[in-house]
Amino acid sequence: MGINSEAILNHKFLEMAKLLNVYLNHFPRHEKYALANNIRNTAYSMYDLITECQKRYFKKTSLTELDIAKNLKKQ
Repeated sequence: MGINSEAILNHKFLEMAKLLNVYLNHFPRHEKYALANNIRNTAYSMYDLITECQKRYFKKTSLTELDIAKNLKKQ
């Protein structure tokens, strides 16, 4: 990944986070706090893994962890 692609990836995540907060504010009241908080925490942990992938020299293990985290949340 070049510097430009890293900046694009960070920009895309920030756009997603802004939209995510808008959508999470429209959740029903009984689901708003627990479920919305879990979704936010998952998004921020994915951002941590994205940042880790950008900083590491060998990216395969970090990308594998990101893929596993994504697949676990689908189930």
